[in-house]
Amino acid sequence: MAIPSGLGATIGFVQEAVVGTYLTPTRWVQFDKEALKLKKKALQGAGLHGGLYELALRRVYTNRMTDGPVDFDITDRGLGLFLSNMIGSTVILGTPVTGVTLQTHAAGSVNGKTLACQVGRPSTDGTMNPFSYNGLKVVDWEISCAVEQFAKLALTFDGWDEVTSGGYTAASFLAANPLTFAGGTVILGGVVTTSTGIASVAGGVTVP
Repeated sequence: MAIPSGLGATIGFVQEAVVGTYLTPTRWVQFDKEALKLKKKALQGAGLHGGLYELALRRVYTNRMTDGPVDFDITDRGLGLFLSNMIGSTVILGTPVTGVTLQTHAAGSVNGKTLACQVGRPSTDGTMNPFSYNGLKVVDWEISCAVEQFAKLALTFDGWDEVTSGGYTAASFLAANPLTFAGGTVILGGVVTTSTGIASVAGGVTVP
């Protein structure tokens, strides 16, 4: 039984193998806010029929789509799924140090890259209501990190459909640490070189 309020909400994602084909989420994030919603396009017949009111039988839905933002903290694990959909990269994994995984992302095409998502929204009685989305495309994104704050990722999605008839998949979170302003560095000047797709700066001055 979930917390009977918005505090019990969950959101999970997975890379779709086939564009628009929903899959069960495998990656959950602790999010600040989300506003994914269904939009339906309806046509209403306005022909005269000897009555005062429009007829329900002359109302037809011609299109369904979803869109909306999702904002959450950036952590030291789990970001690769979203980066790949943001810039069209193919993730290259390396282990520069034992126990440390390095991800390299080179910008590419976002064609064919879509996510499936499920949002769990609790009712006031604690029942978890699943809202499942397919064919989600990242259409806008922003990474930010203010002084003395966590690093943030704001994503805006455009998708195919929303389904509420499926089952709910319980969230399972990665053991990950949030990235903060204190963990970053700013380098001025220097010479940028690239080796095996990884950029590095030599001779720059680190701003204290």
